[in-house]
Amino acid sequence: RLQNIDSDIMNAILARLVEMGIASLPIHDSIIVPAEYKDTLRSLMIDEYQKRMGIVLSDGDAFISDGKTPDVPKQSNAGQGGAHG
Repeated sequence: RLQNIDSDIMNAILARLVEMGIASLPIHDSIIVPAEYKDTLRSLMIDEYQKRMGIVLSDGDAFISDGKTPDVPKQSNAGQGGAHG
């Protein structure tokens, strides 16, 4: 069921990119677009996710990669002992 929802979201994003004339390449659960369209893609991804899931995302909830450094959520050091800065 969740894979089907994910597929529907991806199809909707790709269809909107086609309508906008933006070249895109889907790879698994990612989409590659020319760098100048990364903000457009981010907005479309958030919009389609919110439409399907009924959950409003805050800016820090959505990750987008520049293709150079993978986005990794910050991990809490709680419960690991010692002081961390």
